[in-house]
Amino acid sequence: MYLEQEMKFQVRDLKVMHTLLKEKAKMLEEPFFEENTLYDTIEKDLLRQRKIIRLRKYNNKRILTLKGTPLILNNIKICEENEVELMFGSDYVKILEKLGYFKLSSYEKVRWLWKKDDVLICFDFLPFGCFIEFEGSIEGILSVIKDYNFLAENALSENYHSLNANFREKNNLPADRSFIFSKPCREMLRANPKAVFLEEKYYTMQEMFLG
Repeated sequence: MYLEQEMKFQVRDLKVMHTLLKEKAKMLEEPFFEENTLYDTIEKDLLRQRKIIRLRKYNNKRILTLKGTPLILNNIKICEENEVELMFGSDYVKILEKLGYFKLSSYEKVRWLWKKDDVLICFDFLPFGCFIEFEGSIEGILSVIKDYNFLAENALSENYHSLNANFREKNNLPADRSFIFSKPCREMLRANPKAVFLEEKYYTMQEMFLG
């Protein structure tokens, strides 16, 4: 069991953020494309409790995660997290279905991992925006965010699923729990995930990325 503590902000200028990360943090891994699937009961018991069962696929890895009901304290999201890496080719979906959990929604993103002191920094590109998450000790998070010109009171309390719903409502798009890239964008991002953080032509047309 791991107690996840994180703070999230929207990134308006990807180039500026990339420059700050290069100057003030250590890159842990090159950007990678993620596919995520959420599972729930037919009655959506987990959704009502704000809990999550998630299957994440990236770089030939399969990670199954259970997240508990989150608590927001001083704009820092805190929740219990349990996860296990699955063997490639395991029939994990059938196991989940036998336990009464079925696919609820899917989402995709490109993630770039960095680290500053004891704080993990996740630089994320999604179909509806770019965001950065700081994960670690509360003291570490509050210290590190200052290096990136963020104020704790401006942190986002919503998770990506709520932000997706807000984006769709604001842009008069049909409601959909899933947020995936269009097929051409997905192929482009799989081929060169790093480019999306560096080349202006990608993120200035971001509203076209939603599939």
